[in-house]
Amino acid sequence: MPDTLPLGLNDVLFFALDKSDASHEGVAYNDYAISNTLFHWQSQNSAAPHTTAGKRYLESPANGWRFQLFVRTNKQSPYYACGPVQLHKHHGEKPINITWQLQHPLPMRLFRKFSVLNG
Repeated sequence: MPDTLPLGLNDVLFFALDKSDASHEGVAYNDYAISNTLFHWQSQNSAAPHTTAGKRYLESPANGWRFQLFVRTNKQSPYYACGPVQLHKHHGEKPINITWQLQHPLPMRLFRKFSVLNG
């Protein structure tokens, strides 16, 4: 049997940038647009490079997983589909800091809304 990658492994990442009204303590993820093609995202606090979730993120695209970003500014805002992303770089663990490369650049209005410079 040939060693092939599984097809159709998709993970949809939905998140809000403003965590001030989070329902539990310890939610302090640091998510923001770096540029119109790069997005900084932090994984769940339990994710490390050796965990199942960590491997799913860090071993992509070789492991067949594909990711889509859906971002909103806060719980009251609609989600914006930012499209498919690929791993650009990462560091740390619990949480893992991941920089995603967006396949389609963010429109300038969304970059301004999602940028760390916004606040």
